[in-house]
Amino acid sequence: MTEAEWLVCEDPQRMLEFLRGQSTQRKLRLFLCACCRHLWDRNTPKAIKRAIKVAEKYADAVVGKETFSKMQQETAAFRCDLLDPLSMLAGWALCPNAREAAEAMEDFARKEVRRPHADLLREVIGNLFRTTKVDPSWLAWSNGTVVKLAQGIYDDRRFEDLPILADALEEAGCREQSVLDHLRGPGPHVRGCWPLDLILGRA
Repeated sequence: MTEAEWLVCEDPQRMLEFLRGQSTQRKLRLFLCACCRHLWDRNTPKAIKRAIKVAEKYADAVVGKETFSKMQQETAAFRCDLLDPLSMLAGWALCPNAREAAEAMEDFARKEVRRPHADLLREVIGNLFRTTKVDPSWLAWSNGTVVKLAQGIYDDRRFEDLPILADALEEAGCREQSVLDHLRGPGPHVRGCWPLDLILGRA
């Protein structure tokens, strides 16, 4: 796959095959969780939503393996009974090995959701063909304003505030257009957003 193909690909499976071995457990688990959030609606069982929230916390080491394993056990029978795309995807998000789950993900989704899921993968992974580094001076600027703002956005899921973060970065001296454009763009923006992770030092 070329850079041009990666940037426009609408097939998340093809992208995941190309990505094989090039991402972290955390990134891939958050991608799976983001796909779940994209599919759920007001009729989604609370148990599924709770499971995904635990999976997100596990990805970020906010909860430990014991809590994660308990959630796996609590929802296993429930998910098997439903056998709908969201429940199946939630099962992959709760797999101990997120990398294996993502790479083995079956083409369960309706055709119309493949493009959104491809966009979510790009949101989390970024552009594999370009390396972007953070200048420590950006992080130190104004008593750590950029980092504090980024952490608040991440913790509270205030992705609508990402353009404010872009403004702060620019004031701090950032001229990385790919970072600024992404933060000011329409998204989708989710946990694992690549420029946000870059600022927070998460992989």
